[in-house]
Amino acid sequence: MGKIAFIKALAFISSIISKVIATPFVLLARLFKIIFFGLCKAAKFASERRKRCAERRRQRKLRRLEAKKARKIKKKPKRDSSHFLVNYFTKHNDKIPLIFRRIFWKSYSLGNRSYWRIRTLLQKIYWFVYSVYQKLYWLTRSVYQKIYWKVRSLFEKAYWKIRISYERLYWGIKTRYQRFYWKHYYPKSRELYRNLSQNAYIDMYLIFLRGYLNKEIVKMAYVRILSVKEFVRRHRKNASLRVIEAGRTRSVCIPEYFEKSDQRIEHFLSPDIYIAEVPDAYLIGGSNVIVADNSLLNDAAYCDKEQRIDIRYSAIKKVFDGVAVISEGEYVEEITCGINLIGAASFNYYHLIVEILSRLTFVDKFEEYRHYPILVDEVVLNIPQYHAALECINRFQHSIIRVEKEKKYLVKNMVLPSPTVWMPTNVYDRNTIRTEDFLISETVLSNIRDAVGVWQEKAPWRKIFISRKNTQAVRLENELQVRELFAQNGFEIIYTEEMSFRQQVECFGQAKCIIATSGAALSNTIFCQPDTLIGCIIPSYHRFYMYSTIAYLLHLKPLFMDAEITDMTPYAAADTFVLDLEYVKRYILNLQNILQIK
Repeated sequence: MGKIAFIKALAFISSIISKVIATPFVLLARLFKIIFFGLCKAAKFASERRKRCAERRRQRKLRRLEAKKARKIKKKPKRDSSHFLVNYFTKHNDKIPLIFRRIFWKSYSLGNRSYWRIRTLLQKIYWFVYSVYQKLYWLTRSVYQKIYWKVRSLFEKAYWKIRISYERLYWGIKTRYQRFYWKHYYPKSRELYRNLSQNAYIDMYLIFLRGYLNKEIVKMAYVRILSVKEFVRRHRKNASLRVIEAGRTRSVCIPEYFEKSDQRIEHFLSPDIYIAEVPDAYLIGGSNVIVADNSLLNDAAYCDKEQRIDIRYSAIKKVFDGVAVISEGEYVEEITCGINLIGAASFNYYHLIVEILSRLTFVDKFEEYRHYPILVDEVVLNIPQYHAALECINRFQHSIIRVEKEKKYLVKNMVLPSPTVWMPTNVYDRNTIRTEDFLISETVLSNIRDAVGVWQEKAPWRKIFISRKNTQAVRLENELQVRELFAQNGFEIIYTEEMSFRQQVECFGQAKCIIATSGAALSNTIFCQPDTLIGCIIPSYHRFYMYSTIAYLLHLKPLFMDAEITDMTPYAAADTFVLDLEYVKRYILNLQNILQIK
């Protein structure tokens, strides 16, 4: 712990120094970003303003047209002849003396003529002044608009020239940066990081440094690694353990590679299979983190004295001198009791079916656990095929508790079934893979077959080629040509990702010959009938014997094809390879001879 504390302090000091050095560059980058997005915002604002001005001009024009129409429709008002005197003289014309009538009408006509002459003169003056004003207004407005649009066009030309130059510069720099990053910096930096991380002290330093820079250091915890048996031995009062199958000699099948090598069987001693009860343990969804009494319970890491097995994934950041650095998730809830069926590789069909869900059949042997709920990762319930597999294996209808990824749960009484497949998920160096890593319990395979059921209505008859063209990782580069060769020779092309779980079980139960590139789909060979021929396309250099061992234990016939690696990566599962097409033709001819003999 003292070494870890020293490395942590060193990483803290380094993070402060790096932040101080990086501050000017960060400020420049932010200024660059503000200017770029500011120019984009200004252009957008100018465009919107032009649209608003055009809309206002259109509305004004409509209003003027409506007013003009209204003026045309409106009639001139009649002259008002309802004056009192006019009415009076009109009604009492005979009673009023002649002289008064003449004086009134003479003066009335004179006044009326004067009124209309003055009104006409005033209107002429008004419209003259109005026309002069309008001429001046439109003259000044046209001059103003000419100046305005001239200045605006000059400004826009300058703006777009600057913006186009800026964008060319920006995308030119970005393109060159990305090209440099992916072609030179990224591979070199990854290679440098791998070389540096091989040293445990430097790797621990880099983890803490990233934690301080990303402000995630507060979520990290440090726990000792123990095996479940060792934990139970230290906590006998609260914890318990029952051995179901004692460790014994088991077989590993090294398959026959067509025209390259013959099949061999080697035997190794396996660990015990047990069921443990662990009190007050917490787990983190989507990971192998099970912590009780400040100890990480992991048999493989505890027994790995050579530090060959790599358990770093998800929440587990580093294993250092028997101590695991864990990124703790957000605490969610407390669970009274539960059967632990979670794992870091729950998203993978093989790991889920063969390694994780298969453990439930051992727990179900004890009646006291049949009312316990099972804890499963949320991915199992989100994928229909996985959910269907869980329902088949869950024969006693345990209630299900969904465990969210990277969330922390406290289980007051956890039932922890041991591994029944002893293949490490990852190793630090792919060259350290051993034959004994592919041990698997025969009981597990029979338990899965019994729980799911195998299609055995009649003898198998289908010849199947499993394609990976719809998956993200297409390992066989020339799969198209290989697939066409098998299709021309009567093989049925299937895509397991498009099939339900029950359809996959029936399909493999009906198959007398299955050809596939190495992948999780071959886990379904568990549901094949005896003597089914299994052809796996995988480089012999990988030394991967899990599917051949499953085939051997179930009395199937493995006959593998050796492929040539074209791109080797740190992880064998990410390698790409090719098959020689002439080699494939000879393999198909050999298959036809074998199947005819059968």
